[in-house]
Amino acid sequence: MAPPARQRLLSSTIDLLRRHGVHGTGIADVLRESGVARQSIYQHFPAGKDELVAAATRSAGEHVRRVAQHGHVEALIDWWERTLVEHDYALGCPIAAAALAGPRSPASTAAAREVFATWREDLAAALRLDGVTDAELLASVFVSAFEGAIMQARLEHSTAPLRDVATAMRRLMATE
Repeated sequence: MAPPARQRLLSSTIDLLRRHGVHGTGIADVLRESGVARQSIYQHFPAGKDELVAAATRSAGEHVRRVAQHGHVEALIDWWERTLVEHDYALGCPIAAAALAGPRSPASTAAAREVFATWREDLAAALRLDGVTDAELLASVFVSAFEGAIMQARLEHSTAPLRDVATAMRRLMATE
């Protein structure tokens, strides 16, 4: 049985954002990829593409939260390494895509801002539990470094930038 139309729209949008970004993803692309009827978009996302992209951004952000539950940065990096290799480095982060959408997509950029803030808060909470005193600072540095590492990994066709971030985080935490 196929997933409900809303879930297919979100999954297809996430995939397209990872490949083409917000402005490279059109409603026709989402419809073709998801296999749902046009009216389904407006039934589930009455405000159109920006609402759909914002919902897809939040959905992708929740997926990453589940992968990295309780601050398990290594699990997140391992997942990204596998994803990049499996897809020949063609997939980027849908949250970054939404963040870069700019003023033409205010709901998308707001969703990306919320997701990044949640990731920082989650990681800072986990670091505080581990006794790290500069937890908020390290969480912010990790999210920034991690997103940059994904871009570099795609450009270099290498997972080394992600491993570098993991190594740097371990060293930073050890100096706490």
